[in-house]
This record gives sequence, structure tokens and C-alpha cells, in this order.
Amino acid sequence: MIEAIQLETTSAVQAMERGSREVAAGVDKTTASGDALKEIIEMSAQVGDMIAQIATAATEQTSTTDEINSSVAHISDLTQTSAVGADQTAKACSDLSSLAFDLQNMVSQFKLEGQSGDGRERPRRRQGTPATPARARDNWKEPQPVDSWSGSDAVQGRPIQ
Repeated sequence: MIEAIQLETTSAVQAMERGSREVAAGVDKTTASGDALKEIIEMSAQVGDMIAQIATAATEQTSTTDEINSSVAHISDLTQTSAVGADQTAKACSDLSSLAFDLQNMVSQFKLEGQSGDGRERPRRRQGTPATPARARDNWKEPQPVDSWSGSDAVQGRPIQ
């Protein structure tokens, strides 16, 4: 019976040692799991921070894009206004050119005293003065019809050649 008690005691001690080892292994695994969870939580916090930064950047980009769209719309409006102004200016220049041509035609019908039939002024000689040199007569040019006016020449009153 003592041997039986000793055997059972030895068996119980071995079972307790085995249980202690398994408990220790379980504690180690639980500790490792806890450490892994801590690391996961830290990484999740970092990912959350990154997501918040991305959201902030996206909001800023949206705001900037809205500003750019507004500026492009404003530029488009200015371009359209400028195009209308350019069309009006071109029409006004065309009208002015037509009026100038008409005026030139009307003025060319007038004959002033002292002009010959071709519109050139006849030289007036005072007594005792020589006749106008030929080269002075040759430098005079007949007015030409105005086909178009534009740019700075129109401002200066000169037709474009």
C-alpha cells in the first residue's frame, strides 16, 4: 500500500509538474499575444494618424481645386468679354475705314480755286519768282482709297499698305 501511495504521489507530482509547465507555456503564449496586440494597437493608431493626414490633405486639395476652377471660370469670362470687345473694335474699324473711303471720295469731288482738273494745285507765281521746280511737283502724290485701318496706323491716321 505504501508503494501504491508513493506511486500515486509520484504520478500526482508529475501531473502537477506537467500542469505547471503547461500553465507556464500558456502564460508565455498569453504574454506574447498581449505584446502582439499592443503592437497591433500602436500600428492601428499610426494608420489612423496617416488617414487623418490624408483626409486633411484631400480637403486642402479640394479647396485649392475649387479656387483654380473659379479662376479658370473668371479667365473664361474675361476672354469672352475681350473677344466681344475685339469684334466690336474690328467692326468699328471697318465702319471707320468705310466712312474714311466715302469721305475721301466726297472730298475728291471738290475743286478749290487754283487747282487743275486733276486735283493738283497749280503753282502760283508771284511776279519775279521762278516757277515751281519739277521735282516739287513730282513729290506730290494722289490720295489713295483706304482699304483697311488697324493697329497703331489707324491711331496715327495712316492707311495700312
